[in-house]
Amino acid sequence: MSYYPIKCPYCLEELSNEDICFNMKTGIEGKRREIREDSPMQNSGSFNGLPESSKRTASVDGTPLPDISWLEDDSNSDAGWLDSSDSKKSSANRQINAPTEGFYTLSELKKHFGEENVKPLLDRDVHAPPALANKPEYRADLLVGVEITTRKDGYETTTTYRKRYCECEKELMNAAGMKASYVILMLGPSSSGKTMFLIALHKALKVDGGYLLPPPEDENSRGGIAKLLVTVLSGGGEGDTSLNKMSDDLFDDGKLPLSTFSLENEPLVLDVSVDFKNGKSNNALLFLRDMPGEWLTKPDKAEELETIAKQFSLFDAFIMMLDPFTFTSRNVFRSEGNNENMDKIKLKYIDILNGVLTGQVVPYVGGKKINKPTAVVITKGDHFFNQQNYQRLEQNGVARSFPTLTSWQKASFDKLYFSEIDNDVGRILNSLSINIINMLEKNFGNTFYALVSALSKLPIDIEYNKEGSLGRGDYVSNPNVIKPWRVADPFIRMLMRLNIVPPFDKVEIRTIDMEPHDLRLGRNTKYLAEVNDWGRTYCNAWDDLAGEILPTKGGQTRQTGSGQPQKPPRKGIFGGWKK
Repeated sequence: MSYYPIKCPYCLEELSNEDICFNMKTGIEGKRREIREDSPMQNSGSFNGLPESSKRTASVDGTPLPDISWLEDDSNSDAGWLDSSDSKKSSANRQINAPTEGFYTLSELKKHFGEENVKPLLDRDVHAPPALANKPEYRADLLVGVEITTRKDGYETTTTYRKRYCECEKELMNAAGMKASYVILMLGPSSSGKTMFLIALHKALKVDGGYLLPPPEDENSRGGIAKLLVTVLSGGGEGDTSLNKMSDDLFDDGKLPLSTFSLENEPLVLDVSVDFKNGKSNNALLFLRDMPGEWLTKPDKAEELETIAKQFSLFDAFIMMLDPFTFTSRNVFRSEGNNENMDKIKLKYIDILNGVLTGQVVPYVGGKKINKPTAVVITKGDHFFNQQNYQRLEQNGVARSFPTLTSWQKASFDKLYFSEIDNDVGRILNSLSINIINMLEKNFGNTFYALVSALSKLPIDIEYNKEGSLGRGDYVSNPNVIKPWRVADPFIRMLMRLNIVPPFDKVEIRTIDMEPHDLRLGRNTKYLAEVNDWGRTYCNAWDDLAGEILPTKGGQTRQTGSGQPQKPPRKGIFGGWKK
């Protein structure tokens, strides 16, 4: 009997049952029922309106409620249970059966209507682990609605309210409180590749049956211990601007998006489900919000910027998107088309962001670093593989031999894999843009890096829009060459830092050819211990995984410590998914 803290993606407040509000405009009214003289309700007292002592003149957040005196038919009408600020005396004795507007918590509704007339609707099937339901108020059944009974002229009516709201009057997701909720802020200058990253990520994780974790090393390898399913619930846009439509246009027809994907007003809501081979699962809601780059440079966005600055420490994680043209050593990369003016703006972005963090954010966090998980994602990674840039990169200390820039490295999502990326991307930034490193070290205390390309690791040909093309945007002439490179890396690692998936980055998973059996067994034991410790903390009724779970290349043998070849390990839990 416990539920997950409910996080509002707009005001970022953490809510409990007592904080949930109900909008009086969203009730579904049931049938009127006649109250018979022999009904027990006759003896319990009937409710014809709100007592004068319970009248409210302000909403939950303290702002004045709207004047609803226009609901009154005449001076003797009983409509208008709320006082009008302009006619308080004349409305003092007028009441109606139920409020017609406003947002009220359960305790406020009980006070207004009487506890016997308000029935809370509870979900008794939610069981959040103690590590997440870490306050006494969360150790209860989840409030999912209320039923309010009113009586008048010998009839009673029950109205049901199922939609829940935050105190900021924004509607909550239906699954709020049933799953862990995290709000992630995306940062980056305009045209830094945020829209293309989201489209490519949507495609990369859209795998029939689920994205295997850890991923297989090659086509002959077995998959991991879990399947990741990510679904867009809302905020994905509509029509031609929806994330699904943009993804289909790009990967089926090669059509690049005509516009950016805006998360300025409404967050992108992702439902994340991780299903394990022991039959258990872990679920979460992710809300992705965006701080557009122009907020830092346009005076008319000062109010929005100040709001975000005050909320900064309340976000659960950050994704900072930077393309190569954000780097101060701009001469390494050639400008994209006619975007020289945009590139000049990008060069100033880090310095402006650093000023905002120092002057507006740090004061709200007591002068301390922001220790929330922060992914620093270098987009448009194909520029690092363009032969025209090789010489300039090497002259600036970026060698083509960096593991992250080689072709042989396969995704394993383990400690070795991510440490190589952190080291390489850190060296790239240190060589090409020291101001980024300085800004991160000064303001953030939990960063990790990624280098990605939404279209392909290698440069591909793009056909640019010409007059007479009936409004068609730029497009890739051959969609088959579009192969997103490492776009899942920062997202998966963010899920690890938020404890939505096991911390694969704490152990070594990658298969080592001809590895002695005792070393492999030791790695497997450590891996099992990490996964099981995580499961016992963040999953309900976790059944410990056992057996051989490291990825194993099919058909290969391993060399034992005695020098004798050994057959591939037994299947263990790879024998099939539990039903």
